[in-house]
Amino acid sequence: MVEGSKTRVSKKSNKTKADLAMSAILKYIKSNNLRMGDRLPSEREMAEMFSTGRPAIREAIKVLCMMNILEVHPQGGTFISSFSSNSTYDQFKLFLQSGHINMEEIFETRLILETECIALAAKNITDEQLEEIRRNISSVDIENAEEFAEADRALHNAIYASTGNRALEYLMQTVKMWTVVSQGFTNSFEEVRRIVHNDHLAIYDALCKHDSELSREAMRKHIMHLDRIHHVSDTVMRNELAKLLDKEEF
Repeated sequence: MVEGSKTRVSKKSNKTKADLAMSAILKYIKSNNLRMGDRLPSEREMAEMFSTGRPAIREAIKVLCMMNILEVHPQGGTFISSFSSNSTYDQFKLFLQSGHINMEEIFETRLILETECIALAAKNITDEQLEEIRRNISSVDIENAEEFAEADRALHNAIYASTGNRALEYLMQTVKMWTVVSQGFTNSFEEVRRIVHNDHLAIYDALCKHDSELSREAMRKHIMHLDRIHHVSDTVMRNELAKLLDKEEF
């Protein structure tokens, strides 16, 4: 096993324990110059190394696997995944591993791209595409985190397709990888899913009006909500969200 310095997961950070564990794992990969195919320490060992619990390590590994940075081999352990060095996705992974981008930059980029994307979609969206989005939103089970995540991805895909611009749609497909970073956190709390669902309803209403400015503003609020939610500490998550919902600050 490659040795690494003991990195503590700070309890004072506004990030979740899983977020901090993910950062610690990426830092460990970078500092030990691990390559594809290299094996990581066990969950228990990493929990001890990073002074955190195994559930946080397990959730961090799950997210990193979704991003294709790690892969888990049954009975074999956790490894750095294999990848093609030429793809945009892999470049993004390398940026994450090196610490050259952070969550604030990801949300800022989404804010720029997705607001303009939906503004174009509002002009070009068809009745059939609106009906697809309506069915998606109306049928989703907010209590089911996995189903909600799939519906979330489907909604954004429908918006990209509705632009009528194939080059933009292709570009936005690369943006989808960034949503994976926050999606695991977002789907962990039903209160957050309720906020996101309300955002989706507002987005749908704006698209139905074919109003670019209204759609742009609805998407802007959605991204800003996600950004704010991401900064809420997991230790006060439920209390803070309850207060925000009561005050209708979202």
